[in-house]
Amino acid sequence: MPERPGVRPDKPYITLTACHPKYAAQQRWIVHGELERAIPRSQGLPAGYLDLAGDR
Repeated sequence: MPERPGVRPDKPYITLTACHPKYAAQQRWIVHGELERAIPRSQGLPAGYLDLAGDR
């Protein structure tokens, strides 16, 4: 569990990491959040995501 090693989580969490410069450890972001949902790849991209992707 974020910030509490050894504690069993009571809900699903996700941890995202990013490094700068790429593949280096000079700067590192570590972000924790609650996982809202997981969508199997076999279901494809959610319709809402497809609508936003066209705006990029």
